[in-house]
Formats: sequence, C-alpha cells, structure tokens
Amino acid sequence: MEYWILIFKEQGKEGLLPLASSGTFGRKILKDIPAPVLKYFREGEKAFRDACAPYIQRTYGDLHSNDIWVCDNHTFDVFVNDGEHKKPVRVYLTAFLDVRSRKMMGWYVTLNPCSDATIFALRRGIERYGIPKRILSDNGREFLTFDIGGRGFRTSRKDGEHVAPTILDNLGIEFRTALPTNARAKIIERAFRDVKEDFSKLFEGYTGGTIAERPERLTKTGKPAENFTLLPEIVKHVDT
Repeated sequence: MEYWILIFKEQGKEGLLPLASSGTFGRKILKDIPAPVLKYFREGEKAFRDACAPYIQRTYGDLHSNDIWVCDNHTFDVFVNDGEHKKPVRVYLTAFLDVRSRKMMGWYVTLNPCSDATIFALRRGIERYGIPKRILSDNGREFLTFDIGGRGFRTSRKDGEHVAPTILDNLGIEFRTALPTNARAKIIERAFRDVKEDFSKLFEGYTGGTIAERPERLTKTGKPAENFTLLPEIVKHVDT
C-alpha cells in the first residue's frame, strides 16, 4: 500500500490519494492477484511447485509388479529402548515399495540410515520377489554411493576415468533419482504415513510427528528407557 502511495506521488496523481483503508486495499489486491502468484511469494518455490506447477501424471495401466521400486527412509515416531545402553532412541526404516502393487518388497530397521541398510533391504526384497527393472530414490547419500547406485549429480570424475560398475549395474537395474525436495515423485511417502497411523501409534513410546501430535501420556511416562519397547521387539513386529 505504501509502495502505491509513493508511485502516485511520483507520477503526479495525488488526486487519487488518500487510498481506501488497508482492509479494502488488501481485498482488492488479493482478488486480482492469481492464486499461484500468492502461493509462490508467500510460501516459497517448493509450495508453489507442489500445489500449482504443471506435473506429469503417472499411468499404471502399462506397469507390472517388479517394474519399478521406490526406496526411501522413514523415521519411526516411537521411542525405543535400545537394550544395550538402556536409553530411549528413535529408529529408522529403510524400505523398497513396488509402484504397481504398493507392496513393501524389502525393508530393514536401523539406528542410522546408511548404504549398508539400503543393501540389506534391497537384498531382502530381491530374495523374496526377484530383481526389479528400475529403482527410484531421492538424492540421499545412502543411495548415491559408489557401490549402490553411483554418485549421481555428485560425480566429479575426470574425462576418461574408469568407474567400477555398481551393484545395480551388475544386476541390470536402471537407477533414477527424483528432483531435490520433490516428495511427489516418491509414492512411498504415502505408505510411510500408513506406517505411522497403523503401526507407530500402537506403542507406548509413540511421540507423534509434531509437538501438536504428541500424546499426553508421553509427558506422564517420561523418557526412561524401561518404559518403552525393546529394539529387538520392534524389529520383530516390523518383520511380521
């Protein structure tokens, strides 16, 4: 509003002043500004891309099971008794999801997402269901390593330098990564929400994804490890 007052004065249009109240001015401006523009300048580029930018619709009619797997990591919203040091910890799930069937193909529970956890989860899936044609992932370091999927955009080798084939190369699996901060490309995120709603909430140590979701009982329970489920038991529940 102050900006337009300065413009009118600069252009010699003082007759248009004073402007209406700030409320009237705001309603008029907001009505004329397209919603995508408001989304971009108020909430940022990612919010604009997620809600307003054009996107490609994935079709499933020509897909079969084992054509595409999507992998990612999920932090369980649960405090767990690590058993060894008797302290509460948060654990992670590294998982591969089949795009066509929405079935979890391979998974591994770990204290720290890493390339080893990715390999364990991938091996479990392949041993049960066979080798997929393609794997999609984000740009996490546990996926973009020399021995799994290659370095991706982090590649800095010189021209002509020899690069050893990765595990995925040797298995004949095509590997692709999503654009950074583009969660829509990974449909496994929806499955992780089901894990939270249908699994994590069953445990005494459930923390909620945010402060607003934190259950009242957790404040009464406190954080002594003996109040929470042991890590081996959590692993057993996940595997079953």
